[in-house]
Amino acid sequence: MKRINAQLEKQLIRDHIRRAVLTARYAAIYAMAFFIIFAGFDFWTVPHTPGRALVVRFAVVIPSLAVLLVLTFYNIFKIYFQLFVSLMMLVSGGGLLVMFFFTEPGTIGFYFHVMILTILIMTVYLFPRYRLRFALVTAGIISAVFLGLLVRGYTMTGNGSLTHSFIISGVIIITANIAGALLSNAENKFFRIDFLFQRKLVTAYDTLQITYERVQDDLLIAKKIQKNILPSVSKQIEGLSLRVYFQPLQGISGDFYDITELEPGHARIFIADATGHGIQAALITMIIKSEYEMLKRQKISAADLLKQLNVNFINAYRSLETYFSCFIVDIDLKGSMIHYASAGHPGQMLLAGGRTQVLRGGGMIVGDMADADYTLYDHPFQKGDKMLIYTDGLYERVDEDAEESLRVLLEKSIEMNREEHLEKIFAALLTSLDMFDKKNGSDSRHDDITIIGIEHQA
Repeated sequence: MKRINAQLEKQLIRDHIRRAVLTARYAAIYAMAFFIIFAGFDFWTVPHTPGRALVVRFAVVIPSLAVLLVLTFYNIFKIYFQLFVSLMMLVSGGGLLVMFFFTEPGTIGFYFHVMILTILIMTVYLFPRYRLRFALVTAGIISAVFLGLLVRGYTMTGNGSLTHSFIISGVIIITANIAGALLSNAENKFFRIDFLFQRKLVTAYDTLQITYERVQDDLLIAKKIQKNILPSVSKQIEGLSLRVYFQPLQGISGDFYDITELEPGHARIFIADATGHGIQAALITMIIKSEYEMLKRQKISAADLLKQLNVNFINAYRSLETYFSCFIVDIDLKGSMIHYASAGHPGQMLLAGGRTQVLRGGGMIVGDMADADYTLYDHPFQKGDKMLIYTDGLYERVDEDAEESLRVLLEKSIEMNREEHLEKIFAALLTSLDMFDKKNGSDSRHDDITIIGIEHQA
């Protein structure tokens, strides 16, 4: 946090310097414009000796015009204008000082006027912090000198006169510096407010970052726990070939499955999909596992097991107001039959007898009604037959049209490979899924995916 604050303070200082330079640049343009208007063009047209005209043009007007152009087009040409402006000011100021001390009194007013403007530019450019003080001091000096000149009899008021130059110079200097001081004050207030706001923002960001890291740590632990409660795919059941694809949407999943060998030649497979996503759904899967573990080895039908699971879940967790769909299939290898029941789960795929068919799904979702009944279905399951059990995240997408297109694509992929072994069926299925998501955007998916493949090999 200290490192971030230090970096922020450095960045804010750089921003402040950049703003000050930008303000000074435009103030210099403002002052230079007055210089050109009131001094340069006026003096260019006044008759002078060749030497004096040359000095004025090359020491005053041309450098001033060059500085103005450089300042104006700085953003286009990216010239290092600070050094250039400083050099031009020194040339201009030196030329003016020479003319001020070596010219006749009649033109002193103009030279004084130009020199004051040059000093103004240098002050605004080099010392932006002292603009208000400079304005007050200048006002006092101008007033004192002006009164002294009046006492000495310099009362001419024509263009180029001493009094005229004093008035214009004083007004420009005082106005420019007061305006610059007000702008600087407002900028400083904004800077302080901005600084405090960014400090609070950094503190909030640090707090959020710490919270995020803790949540990520918790998610990692939850992911490990969830992985440990799911059965290992490497543990095969004699007479069956099994394959599982488990892909959480957010690191942890609301899907749960269990594969149990009740006795030799008899297996029970369970798959569930909790409502919602992320941590909430993952916690519900812990409850599902806990409740299912107490029932899964009972020698009752899949339909009766669902009925008892529903009653137990509602009695224990009614206040959570949460639900889940599930599907249970009992596989009798000796009798070559499957017995299954569904609780709000989509129809599953059976690849048997040379054709692909969808098993009956539906039924009342678990957690909704305590008196719900579930129907038991039977179907032959011969050697070489295969079954795909999955959650609806396989084809569920944000866009309904995309969802239907994906469903058709996956069914076509399964149909084309139904005579193949599970490995090839899964490879084709996942390839189709990956190609669809790449084409339509992976963000179109919004649910966990679990697929269990079962093949009768006995």
